[in-house]
Amino acid sequence: MYWLYFLIFVIAILVPDIVQHGFGFLPEENLEEVLIFFLGVIGFSIFLIKDRELFFQKKEKEKNQKKLQKTSKDLLETFHYIGEVNRKVDILMAIALGLADRSEITKSKEKEFYHNILKAAQSLLKARYISLRFFNLTNGKNEKVITLDGNNKHTYISNE
Repeated sequence: MYWLYFLIFVIAILVPDIVQHGFGFLPEENLEEVLIFFLGVIGFSIFLIKDRELFFQKKEKEKNQKKLQKTSKDLLETFHYIGEVNRKVDILMAIALGLADRSEITKSKEKEFYHNILKAAQSLLKARYISLRFFNLTNGKNEKVITLDGNNKHTYISNE
């Protein structure tokens, strides 16, 4: 493109040397002016066409950047979700391993065991308060209620 501009510029400079006499009703000087004018119009038209192409390319680039940002955001949310699921699976695995080792359960181990279950359920459900109830279907009463307070610090076990 630059070469085309350069060629038009060189021809415009050489018009007085190229045109030696008038053409029809136009004297030599007027013919040179008209040719230089047309060369300028051609150069300006090419400039406008290229400017318009640049404008559309810029719009396309902005559109692609917006798509890229949206895709990046979606990908980040997906990674966040996968990480959250992985954490939940790790918690559930830790609880499952704790369930498997029930040979030596003391009161403190039992409280820690229930605390882990409640923390996992709290994480899975995204709840602030949570409780675990053991319900006897034969007599219709709660056998045991384990509650995790809102600060996630204390687990209360009550036998009802």
